[in-house]
Parts: sequence; structure tokens; C-alpha cells
Amino acid sequence: PAFYAYQQSGILMRSCDGFTVRDNVVKGVDWAIVFATDTDYGNGTCNNNTISNNTMSGNYVVGSLLQGNCQDNTIANNTISEGSRDGNGGIMLNGIPDDSPYPKLEGECNNNIVKNNNCTATALGIFLFAAAYNNTIGPNNTTNENFYYGIILFNGASDNNIFNNTALNNGDCDIAVIDGVEPCLNNTFSNNTYVCFQEL
Repeated sequence: PAFYAYQQSGILMRSCDGFTVRDNVVKGVDWAIVFATDTDYGNGTCNNNTISNNTMSGNYVVGSLLQGNCQDNTIANNTISEGSRDGNGGIMLNGIPDDSPYPKLEGECNNNIVKNNNCTATALGIFLFAAAYNNTIGPNNTTNENFYYGIILFNGASDNNIFNNTALNNGDCDIAVIDGVEPCLNNTFSNNTYVCFQEL
């Protein structure tokens, strides 16, 4: 499916450790900056990478994505804006469960740091999905005026620490936890600025 095909990617890094992607301007593609694991490409991990000081605007699917077995990465000081209402949003941490139909991409997306980013006018500002565990979201992320959610945890994203962020004036809710198939357990929220907090 196109979701995993990374069609029209600005910067695509497959199964790589210890890289830095910084000071780029990425506009008008589907996927702006992607780090994704795949057992056909190297060791099947994306660990200890840094995505920083990039500007991403007008991209259709997502601005910055960690997908699969991605650990100990840092996403910091990026500006993401003007994404599609139909896409996934600004910054996405997407762990792939072991029982997924995409075995080459399986793995936990954990122990990553997302801080000092500005995500505005995208579908979702910061999106944690499925096997996204023990990530630190903060401090100083701004996720204002996105079409749906400022910060959202969905379908099993658990044990994450979300602190000192600003999420205001988003279309549906500023910070949301939506369980989906799997519950989102043991997440902590502290010192965030937001209008609503939704749990389903």
C-alpha cells in the first residue's frame, strides 16, 4: 500500500543508525523526512539518529516519521506546516506490532525524544501510534491550529511522557488519547498548555 511505499519522499533513510538530517527545506512531497526500518535494508533498525532544524511545508502525508524498530532518536527544532487535511500530520512515531502484516517493518518505536518543534496547520501535530513506547514528547513543542488534533496517542501507544508542550486551537481536540484496538496505558501528562484533553 502507498502508506508503506514512501512515494515521493523528500528524504528517505532505510535501516540506518547514527545519521543526522538537518538544515533542510522539504516542500510539496508526500513524505518529507522518513526514517524506517526494513529487513531488506541493513540491520533493520533506525537508532541514534537526529532530525533537526528542518523546515517542512506543504507535504501531503507526513512531515517527519519514525517507523518500525526506531530507538533513541531525537527530533528537535523543526518547523512543520501546511500539511494536508487527509494526511497523518506533522511528526509521527509509529511502532509496528509483531502481528502486523508488514513483518519487514516490525519493531518498537521507543525511547525517542521529540522537543522544540512547531507543527501548525497539519492534520495532526504529533502522532504516536501502536508500539510507540517510552518516548519523551517535550519540552517546548508547539502544536497549534492543526485540522484535527495537536497531540494524539492511538492504538496502544503507552508509557510515554508528554510534558511542557503547547497545544491550542486544534480542530477536534488539543491533546487526545484514543485506544483503538489496543489501549494506551500509563502515559503521563504534565505542565502542558491545552484547551481539551480527550480519552476514548
